[in-house]
Amino acid sequence: MIELIHIIIVALIVLFFAARCDVFQKPYKYSLAIFLLLKIFTGFFIYWLYTSYYTVRHDADIFKYFDDSVLIFNYLKENPSAIWEVFIHSKLPPEVGQPTVGWHIDGFNLINTNQFIIKLQIILQLISFGNYHVHSIIFCFLGFLGCLFLYNQFVKYLKLNPLLCLLTFIIPSFLLWTSAPLKETLVAFLMFFGIGYFIKYLFEKQTKYLFFSVLFTCFTFFAKPYFTVALLPILVFALLPIKKIGLKYFLLLTISFLTLLILDYSLDNFKFINWIVEKQHDFLNHAQAEGAGSLVYLPRSEKSFIGILSVLPIAFSNVMFRPLPFESLNPMYLLASFENLFIIFLIIISIIFRKKILTNQEKEIVYFLSFFSLIIILLIGVTTPVLGAIVRYKAPILPLVLITCLIVLDFEKIKKYVPFKKFL
Repeated sequence: MIELIHIIIVALIVLFFAARCDVFQKPYKYSLAIFLLLKIFTGFFIYWLYTSYYTVRHDADIFKYFDDSVLIFNYLKENPSAIWEVFIHSKLPPEVGQPTVGWHIDGFNLINTNQFIIKLQIILQLISFGNYHVHSIIFCFLGFLGCLFLYNQFVKYLKLNPLLCLLTFIIPSFLLWTSAPLKETLVAFLMFFGIGYFIKYLFEKQTKYLFFSVLFTCFTFFAKPYFTVALLPILVFALLPIKKIGLKYFLLLTISFLTLLILDYSLDNFKFINWIVEKQHDFLNHAQAEGAGSLVYLPRSEKSFIGILSVLPIAFSNVMFRPLPFESLNPMYLLASFENLFIIFLIIISIIFRKKILTNQEKEIVYFLSFFSLIIILLIGVTTPVLGAIVRYKAPILPLVLITCLIVLDFEKIKKYVPFKKFL
């Protein structure tokens, strides 16, 4: 009973702070409130899912970070002088570090992002008292803030339909995997603020917005490093004073390709290429050893830029088109497969019924989001051979893909062919 009261109090506090956001005073404020409640209830659903069907607790990310935080927090309570060693130097004595599941990572990694999310949850232990649902609600709130901020920029500056814009954030995969104490939730929080501030900068040209955009983009590195690696160069190129925006992004593609090719041939041990290939090999080895039921075909890349290029078509296909309805292993995969079909359908519709004229800011945002989303799709596809992981990893960029479609869609053309004109 005490735990339930604790959960209710935290939920009410979160709702109180959400209600004080300025955007809640605008139209569709009740829809936004429902969206936050939906995220919280989705967090409870994930908990039920992992306790009822996926019962191996140490394999569940929603628990392994939380359980590690409980273990380390209890250690710090008895040894408060070790706080510096744990938070700054990431050192644990063997008797504490050995039982943890996510604190140490085997294989080739750019950064141990597990430790970042575990440390964050250690801090949350101060108010959760070991209650998992408190962590879940707070993470839902963080994810909600990221969505709310980005939503506000799209509605304010791009004049997108508020309800349609909001619907892009409740597609099943995104809603599911950004409503729990997971890295994807932190990505939604940090990355959406970074992109949102960039949009504000494009329209208002205030340096402070550019600073905040870069700051949040850099912070995203501690949740998912490759998001920052992909986003920062695009952010820099977007600032170049080149009037022809298509030409600017063509130059970005060309320079990126040539730079990677030159570095790969001039350096015997180019770390970025090695990181991608080693991550792919680690994932393939683990999936084959565990007998993963959703393993998909992905050729092992050679440690070269050309080796990675050779698997890009398969990588893209795996992320964009799979799982297909006939290969769905359970209702979750079936839902993801219909989601894929819907996104592909929307992309096709946005090409057929595209606007003839876009403003410079709209063009910049469309190219920016398209280029970034494509890079993330390819990186996920090259490194991830398991459908379940693919569905989860790509979740944070799905709203960006859908929003891009909404920007280029000419709804006046569509109204000629659909009956729900008022909704559009």
